[in-house]
Amino acid sequence: MQAARTEPECTPTYFETTFLVAMLAFSEAGIGRGIIETGLGGEFDATNVLTKADLCILTTISKEHSEFLGDTLPEIAAAKVGIHQPGVPLIALQHDDSHVRDVIEHKAGHDLFWLPRPTTGSTWSSHSAVVAAASSHLGWQARAADCVWPGRSPGYGEEWVDGVTTRLSAAHNAESLANDLAEVTSPSVVLLGMSRKADLKATLEPVVSAFSEGDRFPRVVLTEPKSGRNPAASVDELSEVMRSMGVRQPTTIEKAPERAFEMAGGLAREINAELLVIGSVYLVGDLLEYVVERNGLELWDELMAH
Repeated sequence: MQAARTEPECTPTYFETTFLVAMLAFSEAGIGRGIIETGLGGEFDATNVLTKADLCILTTISKEHSEFLGDTLPEIAAAKVGIHQPGVPLIALQHDDSHVRDVIEHKAGHDLFWLPRPTTGSTWSSHSAVVAAASSHLGWQARAADCVWPGRSPGYGEEWVDGVTTRLSAAHNAESLANDLAEVTSPSVVLLGMSRKADLKATLEPVVSAFSEGDRFPRVVLTEPKSGRNPAASVDELSEVMRSMGVRQPTTIEKAPERAFEMAGGLAREINAELLVIGSVYLVGDLLEYVVERNGLELWDELMAH
């Protein structure tokens, strides 16, 4: 923060500012260990100021933040593996692309421990496998990944709409969207909102593909997240791109996420379907804030992991 006051002017990003505040809070609280998630990830990530890691972890390597990390998966892998510190174990989920594996192996060397990707189960199963591997390396007793994480953990927010089973997904890139949409087995109204993407069409490909398979997604509501690092992709752009890619589901447009949420819930109730909210972690955050106020909940309680 002191450097930001010098010339030439250097203004910290939102993530850099909140990261520094978090580290100060951790220090004052006297914690023994912290689990630190990177921002964009990579060798230039703000979290690399922490130089005494016990363990580094790479989960998925997918096409996201390509405007900063690179256009290809090997380029993105080369940037993301930059979090590795020599002599510190690096756990990485096995990747199908041999070029991605080569990049990670070249950087991490003997510090690398490949973790086989679970062949069955949900995305949460992969997360649980990572937790178990990390616990083993640290000498901790492995426990089930039973944390409550809005938009990530199964079951959170299921009762947000009366009479409608609701699922919240923070999936926002092509890989995570494909994974979470594949897990939907019951007919579901989709509430979709996204931040602007370097390649919106590529991001939407798994969405369009899922929408074309059977009758799982009979209706779509498009909205715009109010918050986020990047502005929202406009509902008009989303609608136009999806139509050009062949989406034929009846689609409703409502910019305000709160109204869109109630609208989508009502549609789901009418046709006896479930509700899937997907496309942006910021959309989940907007709706969490709305439901907390609507239902008289305590935001802090909703954000506690355990």
